[in-house]
Amino acid sequence: MTEFEYFSAMIAVILALGVTHILRYVSHVALNPGLVIRYWVHSAWVLLVLLAHFAAWWNIWELGDDLRFSLYVFLYMLIGPIALFLAARLIVPPLHGPAQLDTETHYYSVHRLFFALLGAFIIWPSLLGIHLQDSVSMAGIIRHLALLAPIVVCAFSANRRLHAFVAALVGIAILVDA
Repeated sequence: MTEFEYFSAMIAVILALGVTHILRYVSHVALNPGLVIRYWVHSAWVLLVLLAHFAAWWNIWELGDDLRFSLYVFLYMLIGPIALFLAARLIVPPLHGPAQLDTETHYYSVHRLFFALLGAFIIWPSLLGIHLQDSVSMAGIIRHLALLAPIVVCAFSANRRLHAFVAALVGIAILVDA
């Protein structure tokens, strides 16, 4: 096992926990459709956070040869996956509690912290790219920072039209970038 493979095991565990949490929620909704009042913006963000988990794992693997390992690099590398895991925990409502789950109410009750965590996740690879210099292109850093603006706006606004627009915008940006 290489040093990077050993190092990336912890990141993979954290990302897998986030994926597991989201998939558990999706299966609960599929098995109990009458118990959930669905809000499409919430559903879009659940899907986008799931995709972000996969993208994070993929992109971290690409950095393997470029990292200079130390405790500080390891701790820094955990920031992004931890922020993403916490965002997944927030966006997915508790599966126990009231008989009926209103995802719109839940979404707006957690949106500030959720978007703050997404903002941290978006800034994280940009700062890592600056540290590595050769591994991440300036265009990649600019794309990440361009995503940051609408995320920050969503953290400070509860405007439903704005949230719908940003969810659609981020979804399209991810599809185009893939």
